[in-house]
Amino acid sequence: MRTSTLVSLAGAISLTLAQTQTASGLLMVLSKPVHPDLTDATFNQWYSGPHIHDMLASNITDLILRYKNTNPAAKYPYLALYRLPDTSKISELGKVPTTSDLLPGKVKGTKGGAYTDVLDLDKRVYTRTQTFEGQVEVKGRGKALVTASMGVVNGTEGELDDWYRRQHLDMLSMIKGYHRSTRYVKLDGSSPMFLAMHELDSVTVGPEMKLVLGTEWAKKVLSKVMTSQNDVWEYIIELGKDGLSEAQMRF
Repeated sequence: MRTSTLVSLAGAISLTLAQTQTASGLLMVLSKPVHPDLTDATFNQWYSGPHIHDMLASNITDLILRYKNTNPAAKYPYLALYRLPDTSKISELGKVPTTSDLLPGKVKGTKGGAYTDVLDLDKRVYTRTQTFEGQVEVKGRGKALVTASMGVVNGTEGELDDWYRRQHLDMLSMIKGYHRSTRYVKLDGSSPMFLAMHELDSVTVGPEMKLVLGTEWAKKVLSKVMTSQNDVWEYIIELGKDGLSEAQMRF
């Protein structure tokens, strides 16, 4: 076989492999019960029961975590995170059952309503850009989660990424109770475009955080932030596909 033919064949194979690669990511769902007959207890019974089991059975996701906002005045009191092995499968979300006998119907006193009618929802889809385990790997799930969503001035995205990779996460990992961080970029490019999630042992963050955010580099980067949303969440429950190891039960 001639060399030029081999080169062409190798190029074709590389192109095919690139086309078949899947992008992993995250579906982030913020929620708030808004129906007057839907109590928090019933909402959580439905969400932590049939709903996340339906989501897992759909094969859109292989790992689900739920959290509650520690701020009682927050717009969205609940957070659900769905790991997406293939972000293209998000188009199949419509196949997941929307109704449940646990949910109130549109007519007062009835049951079997759709969650889309009784909840205020904010759904965001991301692709993963970085996972950071810290200098010393910590096993297990942190019982608290800090989420930082932000949009920055155009042209400063690279500086934000450098800061995270070369300073911020290393310093953050020295805080007592730190587990890991995961970073994402929103699939549709809308603002706030960037998301960072930090797993910790406790929802109470110590005074070290002031040092982490007080460096000159941090101040410079954060001065370019146009929009931001920061929340602290308390762990509720998780559900993963059968057979996942402890190391695989991470985002």
